[in-house]
Amino acid sequence: MASPLREFSKSGQKLPAIGLGTMLMAAVYGPASTQERVNEVLNRALEKGCLFWDTASVYSAPGTLSDNERQIGSFLRSHPGSREKVFISSKFSIRYGDGTWTLDGSRDLGYISVSEFTVEQLERAEKIVHIDALQIEISPWTPEVI
Repeated sequence: MASPLREFSKSGQKLPAIGLGTMLMAAVYGPASTQERVNEVLNRALEKGCLFWDTASVYSAPGTLSDNERQIGSFLRSHPGSREKVFISSKFSIRYGDGTWTLDGSRDLGYISVSEFTVEQLERAEKIVHIDALQIEISPWTPEVI
């Protein structure tokens, strides 16, 4: 069953209210998933109408970047027509180098989304720049959001 659609940003574009977080496909907390397994999961997401996928350049093995983005790209190339169906959210500007996170100065923005903000943080951020989306992780590590 597809997630209900919600208006996203001032653009009026409609996106699914619930998306697929793809971090665990890359080697973030353990070994990376095989491309075959990634393809199975993403194909199943498409079949079920899960059309909002979240990734990031830092969803990678230590010392590398963009592993998960490449996994998704490989799937999309091998499934013609799928890219037009999916909205992909990718976090940027953060680079993992010598064991610390640093900003890389990127400025190419389509929309601005924040993750795990409190109401107070969201209100403070909104005074600086329009926030298009708030992401909240629902997982075994964040049971308090349910």
